[in-house]
Amino acid sequence: MTSTPAGSKGKGHAPTDWHLRALQNVLTPMQIGALELPMEVIPEQKDTVPTEYAVNTQFLISGTADGPPWTGYYATLLRA
Repeated sequence: MTSTPAGSKGKGHAPTDWHLRALQNVLTPMQIGALELPMEVIPEQKDTVPTEYAVNTQFLISGTADGPPWTGYYATLLRA
């Protein structure tokens, strides 16, 4: 499905907020919080991935002042 940019000729409609990506129904934060995964997800507690496979990732441990919310692998996205 494609959208025609605003201001151009055509029948398409571009969303005003790029975050929406033309979603028909936008979930509320409460609805998102109630989502359940179809499988059990258990975060890694130890750094077990060999270094050669852990490209653009870091294993961070929670509990430090500037630490992450939970212990696990974190990926670098666009050098951020």
